[in-house]
Amino acid sequence: MKILLFTSLFFASLFGDSKQIYSEYVEFPERVYKGQIFQIVLKTTLVRENYDDLTYKFYGAQGMQLINEEPMREIIDIDGILAVYDKFYFLVKDVNLMSPRITLYLNSEDSSDKLSLSGKKIQSIELPQIENFSNIFADTLEVTKVVADRYNEDYNILNIFLSSEIGDIEKIKFEEPYIIKQDYQSKSSNNNLFKSDVVYFVVLPKYYTTFTMKYFNTHIFKMQKIDIPIDVRNDMVTTAKDLRPKILDQNLYIKIGISITLTILFLMLFHFYQKKIWLGGASIFLAISVIFLVPKPSVCVNGGSVVRILPMSSSTGFTEIEERSLFEKVAERGRFIKISLSESSEGWVRRENVCKD
Repeated sequence: MKILLFTSLFFASLFGDSKQIYSEYVEFPERVYKGQIFQIVLKTTLVRENYDDLTYKFYGAQGMQLINEEPMREIIDIDGILAVYDKFYFLVKDVNLMSPRITLYLNSEDSSDKLSLSGKKIQSIELPQIENFSNIFADTLEVTKVVADRYNEDYNILNIFLSSEIGDIEKIKFEEPYIIKQDYQSKSSNNNLFKSDVVYFVVLPKYYTTFTMKYFNTHIFKMQKIDIPIDVRNDMVTTAKDLRPKILDQNLYIKIGISITLTILFLMLFHFYQKKIWLGGASIFLAISVIFLVPKPSVCVNGGSVVRILPMSSSTGFTEIEERSLFEKVAERGRFIKISLSESSEGWVRRENVCKD
């Protein structure tokens, strides 16, 4: 075979055949899935060692998107004849597929040294709805980190840090009815489908101790399952139901009144019976009254400040402070301060959003 190839190229060059390139498909899929990224490999044989001038143009593709206009290239020398293996990746966007017509140019688009390969039909399949399917097709998908928090009294929020290779990870979405809310905390902005990272959150009932997600592994063509344990921290990161500043809760005055009343009652009992137990009881309720009366740490936040679910710049902002207001300060972490928006709602704001005066 090598002798035949070398002989044909030799005589083509000797007798002035202008064709300096000979190309064929060496890897082409027969069947793909909607949402999958697949590869096509072309083997091109060159008479001259000018493979750097080899370029491609794609025409008329249907239902698929070219990912890399510059091929991933491997050069193999076969007894002095160069074989160029160029790999192109495509994203399947529809079930009706036609691969593009490909024109190869050796020198330039105006050169006679060019070759065209016809497009081909490809069978495409759309997967049916599968329980816990993330809608991700990838060669690899890895959960690198998980952060679980309380969302409210009945639900938890699970923040999943994901990393993938050869996959459209930004298409992630679950169809499970028990998930009441889902979205990105952050995602890669370079639209790199070869390797990308996202932080995705789901809100689900608190009685779930494990979250199961599935993805389609295109390296082994098999559905893979990932079980994520849910270990909830004590921090509450619920969305705002009432954006009014919380300085004193609505029952605080009742609690203070009861504590002061009991203090007076125990002092009266001590006065009549002169027993230290009544004095001790009065002291306890007096201390409780003082604790209730001491104001909790507060912070002034400027209007227009975004309140985020997590203390991260890329975290989802679930609401915005309408006007300069005073809030109870719950915690601090790095460049963020946690504030209480209502009795059941807390979130994080940047330190630079705190009032200067």
